[in-house]
Amino acid sequence: MPWRNYQALTMHATVFIEDTNPSWKGVYCGSHTDPHMKTFDGKKYECQLDGTFILYRNEHFEQEVQEKHHRCHQSYSYPRCSCAVAVRSGKDVFIVDICNSRTIINFPSCGDKVLKVIKVNDRNYKVILPTGTLVEIKFVSWPVHDHWQLNVDIFPSPSDVGNSSGLCGILDGDDRNDFTRNDQWKTVDDPVLFNYNNPPNDFSNSWRVNENEADLFDHTVYSSLNSISTVLDRICLCQRNTDTENDRPVGIECNYGTYKDCKFRVGKQYHCILNPEGQIRRKRDSHHMQSMISASTEVHEYKHHRLWKRQKRETVPIVKTYIEAEQICTTAFQNSQSYSTCQDYISGLSNTSLVNCIFDVMMTGDHNFTKIHIEAALEQCTVLVALNTTFQQSEPDVTYIIESFCQNNCSGHGVCNGGNCTCEQNFAGSDCSFDLLEPPNINHISDFGLCDKSKETCDEITLYGRYFVEKMNLICYMTRKMLQMDGTPISTAEYHSYLEERTLFEGYCPLEYSSDDHWVTEFTFNISNDGRRYTENFNVYTYQSLCQEYQNNSGNITFLFKL
Repeated sequence: MPWRNYQALTMHATVFIEDTNPSWKGVYCGSHTDPHMKTFDGKKYECQLDGTFILYRNEHFEQEVQEKHHRCHQSYSYPRCSCAVAVRSGKDVFIVDICNSRTIINFPSCGDKVLKVIKVNDRNYKVILPTGTLVEIKFVSWPVHDHWQLNVDIFPSPSDVGNSSGLCGILDGDDRNDFTRNDQWKTVDDPVLFNYNNPPNDFSNSWRVNENEADLFDHTVYSSLNSISTVLDRICLCQRNTDTENDRPVGIECNYGTYKDCKFRVGKQYHCILNPEGQIRRKRDSHHMQSMISASTEVHEYKHHRLWKRQKRETVPIVKTYIEAEQICTTAFQNSQSYSTCQDYISGLSNTSLVNCIFDVMMTGDHNFTKIHIEAALEQCTVLVALNTTFQQSEPDVTYIIESFCQNNCSGHGVCNGGNCTCEQNFAGSDCSFDLLEPPNINHISDFGLCDKSKETCDEITLYGRYFVEKMNLICYMTRKMLQMDGTPISTAEYHSYLEERTLFEGYCPLEYSSDDHWVTEFTFNISNDGRRYTENFNVYTYQSLCQEYQNNSGNITFLFKL
């Protein structure tokens, strides 16, 4: 038959998949507050140790999560909190690091481009691995001393059954092997409930990152990481979304994903920086920012206390007995209507948050810990619903209610509507917890105010500092000058635009041009959230390094022709 007479036929096939081991469904591994640990199979224990630990590892699929612990506050020797998390899949690494006043939320490595990072809001990130395993990273404030910490939850996929290890334990539905050390030696044979006074330190120490492990916070190891292509094949699908008239595939989409892409209610994807020059620039910016932060920690901490609305106590907290703490936490949980809804309908909702609350209130006597742990329970509830399509179909009304929960119930400074907070005047953030006392404290701007149009589009300028939160209504007030070779302006124009927050520690202002027919463009700008209080002025110069040379003579900026 001649090929011109050949007509392609669309073939349909039905595939039935039998899940022989459902032990991954509705479970999670968690590291909360200071930090209370929970394995996939439900064992609870404490890890009050400093250092970097392997929280979760799946060697079969080249994916891993590492976590750093340090003292929750420098003035106290106890307890520890999680201050950094690194998520790896193949050659991709995503890091959140707030240890020792660092402010890093970024991809230091994206060799495979398979990690999907969703910024749910200014304090919550979901990282989806190619296998469907979900890592949730959430900023919370330790209420006694008003310092940031990280809560981490890992929701497994079928690929983790029998393949997981680390502080999360072996996922197989049997908690008796959860405390298997890194050398495969078991610390206990029977289930034991560990607490502050009886932690399994031998087990935890065995999963400490040592010289034989790849430290994901060390950029020198990234080149030696195995690619995801060594364990997964790319799946290519034909796309039908453009040529609907002829009903034929147009284009091919390929990826390493082995899961159905879950659609979360809110959030936007936080993309890896693909431009190599951009990566270099970001690393240099980050290094400079850390040196500035280290040199002026006291100033930044002062700003932190002014910007973050703290819970004030009338008296010094008194350590509680177990019975007292249990009564405080139980009452708070029972009084939460949202938690009661989750408890009534979500069968996989554990009592871990309540237990953690009791331990923290016992240790500190601070009632504010109830808010942190109720919020952690509600977040777990929301994720379990988002991952359970069967529940969504059978209980659409309850699903809508749970998806409409507002973070921290808008902190008492806003109105919750459909999962979003509308903040009162002078309050901002995804949960309305930030006081708008002044604009963010800006440490520096990207590339120290230089942007090379030979290497980048230069359509924005990134600002680094604390804090860039949602609903802050920051405005960039820009003055643009088109400069001639001698530095005199051809034209001057003013405009303003909203600052976009990228993370808590990064925001950016758009750079707008009237034309490309110019020698150099100079932008002078500041930002304000109320039109009365402004940051200092910053300068940005955009130029072409292919034909221009930049010179700075004691603050006098000039650009010359390259010879």
